[in-house]
Amino acid sequence: MIQNWRGVCGGFGEYTPLPSLLWRVIFLVSLFIGGLGLITYIILWVCMPAAVTPSRSERVINP
Repeated sequence: MIQNWRGVCGGFGEYTPLPSLLWRVIFLVSLFIGGLGLITYIILWVCMPAAVTPSRSERVINP
C-alpha cells in the first residue's frame, strides 16, 4: 500500500463537505488572528494518520 500525504487541510476536505481550499483559508485567517491556527495545525499534523491508498497492482479496474 502507498501512503498518500495530502496534509491536514486535504484530509479535512475529503471528510467534510467543505473543500480543502476553504480549510486552508480558515487556517490562514486563524493564523493571523491570535496564532491559534498554527498551533492547531501542528497538533493535527502530528496526530492525523497518513491516507492509505491502494497501489496500482491492487486497484480494481471496472470494464
